[in-house]
Amino acid sequence: MKKATFLTILGILGIAVWGAAAGAATVDVTIGDFFFSPTPLTISVGDTVRWTNTGVVAHTTTSGAGCTSDGNWNSGTMSGGQTFSHTFATAGTFPYFCSFHCASSNMVGSITVSGTPPPVPITPIIKANNTRTALTIKSTDVLTVTASLDPGSSAGTNADWWVAVQTVSGYYHWSSTTTPWLWKPALAVTYQGPMITVPETVIFNAFTLEPGAYAFYFAMDTVVDGLVTYDHLFFDTVVVTVTP
Repeated sequence: MKKATFLTILGILGIAVWGAAAGAATVDVTIGDFFFSPTPLTISVGDTVRWTNTGVVAHTTTSGAGCTSDGNWNSGTMSGGQTFSHTFATAGTFPYFCSFHCASSNMVGSITVSGTPPPVPITPIIKANNTRTALTIKSTDVLTVTASLDPGSSAGTNADWWVAVQTVSGYYHWSSTTTPWLWKPALAVTYQGPMITVPETVIFNAFTLEPGAYAFYFAMDTVVDGLVTYDHLFFDTVVVTVTP
């Protein structure tokens, strides 16, 4: 695979691989005088319920049964037109009530949550001089690049790790074949092994750089073969322009 192809496709995939967890939804419940609708309600793990008070008097949405709060959520007093949202991260059945009108008007509701939690995405982050956006510096300025990783639900999963830079004089990769790790010419896999939480770590620190554009990449894919597997690829990138 040509180096240019690798970096070009990284740029194309940038937005696609960082979507929100698939399937998460916001479901609306109306609070009226003196009812919740719809109830009972069935949703999926990861969904959010948004209550809106359409009544003329104040109400609450308070989790619990028998008019007794169990502490899962409590909107507090909601006047007409106000909303309150709660995201359900676990499966189960969750009764709730209006603390003002539970006993007097039997104003209660119920939500059943089914399924399993959506996976937490793999999140690599790369920064140049503490920013993730495009940066312009002078050739005499110091450039410090850092990388960090939150492996999400994939902690412990083996992966190809890629730390690369496209420079005015070609491509380089951060190599784990030496101690300490060093930048070496050409585009190659940096490391192969399990994904772990990586705190913000300096991977590049230099000044008097040659003017031009530098694109730094921190990426990984979960097919461990030393090749870029695009549909299993997660990455972040930052571009630095160096002026005379």
